[in-house]
Amino acid sequence: MRKYNNILYIIPTFYLYYTIIAFFGVLSDKYEIFPVFNWSLFTYVTDVRNFCEIEVISIGDELLDAPTPYYSLPSKFAGARNRSPTVFKLLQKVCRAKRQGQAEKFAKLRAVLESNFLADQRDVHYRLVVNTYNPIDRWRDGTVISSEVLGNYNSNERRE
Repeated sequence: MRKYNNILYIIPTFYLYYTIIAFFGVLSDKYEIFPVFNWSLFTYVTDVRNFCEIEVISIGDELLDAPTPYYSLPSKFAGARNRSPTVFKLLQKVCRAKRQGQAEKFAKLRAVLESNFLADQRDVHYRLVVNTYNPIDRWRDGTVISSEVLGNYNSNERRE
């Protein structure tokens, strides 16, 4: 019986506080009162991504039908086969250096990229591309909002 009496006091007390918070919440400039009202963390997070990628144009004498994303060639590259996050992180650094005009840093990072992740094949002609896309749209049908080509490169240039 004692538990029942406690519940009789707790429920009306909760509704009273809820009503007070609702009333004063509307008057304040703070629209969210966590955890009671409208906690909308994810409504303010952008859904558009901006990432650098490698698009392979040709491998040796084999010209691909269209520039193909690196991760779509697991039979050619170990990094693509493993879906290596190291490749992704390195690519972001390479493109950042290129966009910021840091030629020396770009050359060093590009050498690391080519010697570690493109060395599985002899002569790789590729381009660095910054793609802007919505991840869900790209996953569904491959839609890319915009593409900025930073340059065309050949992995064999550094070895000769």
